[in-house]
Amino acid sequence: MFSEFTSRLHTNYVPSDREIPQIKKLLIKPQMEILALEKEIQRVQGLLNDLLLKHDALQGTLKAHEALISIPRRLPLDILQEIFLHCLPTDRNAVMDCKDAPLLLGRVRSNWRTTVYATPQLWSSIHICMFNDSIDVIDIIDVPLDLGIDYGTYGTLAKRIALPRYQAVRDWLNRTGSCPLSISFYGVPGRPRRDDIGHNMSPDHIMKILSPFSRQWRDMHFSMPAENCREALECLSIDDAPILRSLSMTATNYTTSWMLLDMSNVPIIAPDIQSLSFFPIPNMAMFKYLAETRWSQLTRLSLNCDIPEMSTFLKLSTTLSVLRHCPQITHFWFVLRQVSGLNEHRTLEGPSVTLTHLRSMIISTVANVQKFLDCLILPSLSSLAINLIRAPRLNNDLSSFINPFISRIGEQITSLTISCSTESSQEDLHRCMSHMPLVKRVHIVRHDWFTVPVYQFFGRHTEDANYLLCDETLEMLTPSKVAPITPIWPDLETLECDVDAMVTMERILDFLEARNGKADEGIAQIKRVKLNLNILVTQMEGDDARVCESRLSKLRKDGVEVDISWAKFHKIHSLSTWCGIETTIHQEW
Repeated sequence: MFSEFTSRLHTNYVPSDREIPQIKKLLIKPQMEILALEKEIQRVQGLLNDLLLKHDALQGTLKAHEALISIPRRLPLDILQEIFLHCLPTDRNAVMDCKDAPLLLGRVRSNWRTTVYATPQLWSSIHICMFNDSIDVIDIIDVPLDLGIDYGTYGTLAKRIALPRYQAVRDWLNRTGSCPLSISFYGVPGRPRRDDIGHNMSPDHIMKILSPFSRQWRDMHFSMPAENCREALECLSIDDAPILRSLSMTATNYTTSWMLLDMSNVPIIAPDIQSLSFFPIPNMAMFKYLAETRWSQLTRLSLNCDIPEMSTFLKLSTTLSVLRHCPQITHFWFVLRQVSGLNEHRTLEGPSVTLTHLRSMIISTVANVQKFLDCLILPSLSSLAINLIRAPRLNNDLSSFINPFISRIGEQITSLTISCSTESSQEDLHRCMSHMPLVKRVHIVRHDWFTVPVYQFFGRHTEDANYLLCDETLEMLTPSKVAPITPIWPDLETLECDVDAMVTMERILDFLEARNGKADEGIAQIKRVKLNLNILVTQMEGDDARVCESRLSKLRKDGVEVDISWAKFHKIHSLSTWCGIETTIHQEW
């Protein structure tokens, strides 16, 4: 609209009293035009709303009819079941959680739920976490801080949860049909009540649910109080568990000698068993007898005798005899605090033991086992886990009995797991590095990784620094920019560290970038790095953080999987169905 006042618009001009009526008269026509436009807008908006409603209705009808002919709806039952089976976790058993398969699959649509409940294979694995509903409230081991409740409330809540969970386990197993079962059971540790004679007054109700299905037991992992372990062992005879393939038995309370497992009256375990793990180690004489008579097909064996505050011994001669009768063994877990006598190595008689198929070995000891290790011939060994711990009170030298073994088999090793503790030494690590030039995967763990499953549940984050993985160590793995010197572990592809690493982001990025694009020089590119940094390591901010993120983005585009985080406190509370799941994953070793 053009008027004589156009030049005055958007200025500080103040109209006079004579000009005000003129301006008001000029505004009458535009105001009427605005009213007319608003009415037209309302009319058109009404038409648009009607059209949108018709569109949405037609769209809804169209989608509903398209759903009738959608591929998922028309999938044959066997294909749908196969897809569902691929949704199950592969590194652990299924958890009783509505956010995890198979329960999650049954919450999508009704016909899926019908299919899920009619497919026994989907229910053939289960992780069970249970707490004894007769435990004294004050003796419950761990009241989760994140719940913000006291001991009394926690105990009441535990009792309310227990009965429905028992029923849920029963319903779950009833859906398995005749499928072989993979079951992991974690009993939250607590102090059971006892009568005046000392008998246990806290029966393990879960075994009453599991035992009727013992003929379907295939892979069984038990972590429970020792007084309940015997009840599980009594279900392991050939008649009761004929298809048993894998057995792990862990006593979650171990502070007194009467709690140790006793296999002297246990039925003979099925001869086809392939994996066996006991913590603590049961009666070795019976163990040797069973090995000599039944276990020629055993492929996985765990001898764990590291129990704090308890004098537990393991005869090296008996261990060697057991290994002689396990020719198919592929994985051996050997953990002990001390041997049965100072001169026990003198009893290691007979020819060396050749374990042709042994691929993975875990060693954790402060005792001198050099003679024992010298008796082992391991032509296929490629994965080694070793606990770099010295025992100052014993005045032992770790290198004196571990180094000869490492130097002998070092060039076979492609996967190395090493511990980090206050007793660990960079010197020990560097010696390992020099003896194992072909390593492709390195994993640095807490020292109690070797003696789990018990300890991981109670493990809490500490601010203890990991001085094994530091700037100096990472520099040894980084190709030089000036001198043509081949770095240690030129074939390294995977670096993982579960313990808080004292290494800067700048050093990590330099390491990854230096290893990238060096294939023509015989240096493998890092494919995966997963590090947990100590909270004392400074986090980048501002421009430094943006530059860091840019460098990380380029590495990811080049195919490097980078997972770097700072230490955080995280814990699954003991009422969760996920409680104890980490111990079963570790058992795969």
